[in-house]
Amino acid sequence: MINMIGIGSYDDRSVVVVNGTDRRVVARVVARILNLDMSEKFSREIDADLPPDSTRRVLAIPEMAGLSATYFVDLRLVSPAGHALSSNLYWLSTAPDDLDWEKSTWFTTPAKAYADFTALNTLPAARVKTSMSSKRQGSEEEARVTVTNTGTTLAFFVRLQITKGAGGEEVLPVLWEDNYISLLPGERRMLTATYRLRDLGASGPTLVVSGWNVAAGTVAPR
Repeated sequence: MINMIGIGSYDDRSVVVVNGTDRRVVARVVARILNLDMSEKFSREIDADLPPDSTRRVLAIPEMAGLSATYFVDLRLVSPAGHALSSNLYWLSTAPDDLDWEKSTWFTTPAKAYADFTALNTLPAARVKTSMSSKRQGSEEEARVTVTNTGTTLAFFVRLQITKGAGGEEVLPVLWEDNYISLLPGERRMLTATYRLRDLGASGPTLVVSGWNVAAGTVAPR
């Protein structure tokens, strides 16, 4: 697995790339800082040559002025051919946690004040377009879902669920390729969900889409 951990060390704001595979990986790290209104405050691209089973600190996110109270760090790892290998989106606050080190014990350090993320409540409503197809594979079914952010604001914390028909209960257990995703303006993600036919019952699958700033809606498979 290739993974990227953003702000790997909060004390020095490091971006660390992790190559968990048994092969050398050559890729490009794309790092951006975005304000709440999606205006770009910082952008940097760095090539990374990663030996097998290794980690590498590639850059540190700089301190800067003019950030919104809550801002985002968008980190991407792409192949030389431009294929996405990993993506991580982090939301950070200009008012970080204030720890009370004088009251620290061996197992906990209390906080005097917590990071302020209330600005997330001011995110404008986002518009997403979703489609789904399903395919049976023996005793299981695989749903293939495409989600596109068609608006100009971040679609934040989008939740995907497969239910037993419209208005039915959620199909459980289900194995999602990814879930609770956030999409930048114009971004599209294709995901799969796998579940047992017996857990679906006699109903056809329905996709339920909702999010922090995304109105709930349903989609039937094509």
